[in-house]
Amino acid sequence: MTDLKGKTALVTGASRGMGRAIAQRLAADGALVTIRKRSAIVATLSALALTTLAGPAAAEPEPTSVGVQAEPEPTSVGVQAEPEPTDVGVQAETRYRAVRTCSVDGRSFSADLRTYGKPTGTGDETTVWTWGYNIESAGGNTNNSEVWAWEVVNHYGDQYGWVFAGGVGRDFSATEDGAWHKGPQPYYPFIGFPNSSQENAMRISVMFDGDASKQCFVTLRVSDLYWSP
Repeated sequence: MTDLKGKTALVTGASRGMGRAIAQRLAADGALVTIRKRSAIVATLSALALTTLAGPAAAEPEPTSVGVQAEPEPTSVGVQAEPEPTDVGVQAETRYRAVRTCSVDGRSFSADLRTYGKPTGTGDETTVWTWGYNIESAGGNTNNSEVWAWEVVNHYGDQYGWVFAGGVGRDFSATEDGAWHKGPQPYYPFIGFPNSSQENAMRISVMFDGDASKQCFVTLRVSDLYWSP
C-alpha cells in the first residue's frame, strides 16, 4: 500500500466502473479524492466519505433512451472544470468520437477514434485513447484482411497533402464480421494543432482479403470529432 496522506487526486467518471475502483484505491491509500461525475458536480472526499458515495444509492441512473443526452457538450472553456487526463490509468471515459467510411467494389470499411477533448485552435491537441474498425463481411475467410493506423501530419493547408509521421498499430488478420473491433495501440498519439502551420490527424486503412489492389483509407481529423460520451 502506498502512503498518499496529504495528496489530492482528481478522478473523472468516479461514480462507477473503473473510475470508482481507482478512486476507492486512492482514497484507501490516504489521498483526498476529487471526483467529477456526469452531473458535473466536483467534490473532494476522504476515504470514509468516498466509501459511502460508492454505494449503490450514489450511482446516477443510466439514460434509458438513445435520445437522452446525459451530459451537455461543453460550449466554452469555462464549462470544462478539469484538464484532460495525462495518465491512461485515470482515463475512465472518452467524450468525443470521429468516424469515417470508405469502400472498394461496394464493400465498406469504417474506422473511428475516441478522445477526451476537442482542440479548438493553435497549440491545442488531444490524446487518441482508442481506435477501431468495422469491415463488411464477404463470406469465406473472415480473418484475411489487414488494417493499419498511422499518425499523419499536414503542413500549410490541404493542398500540400498529408505526410506519414509514425505507425500507431496494425492488425494483420483483421476480423471481417460487420462489427466494431478495437485496434492494437502500443502508444497514444495526439491529434490537433501543435502550431499555426500544422495539423496532426490519424489515417486508418484496410487491404481487403490481403489483396493490394483492394485498399482504401480514411483520415480522421479534429473537424470530424463529435460529442459522444
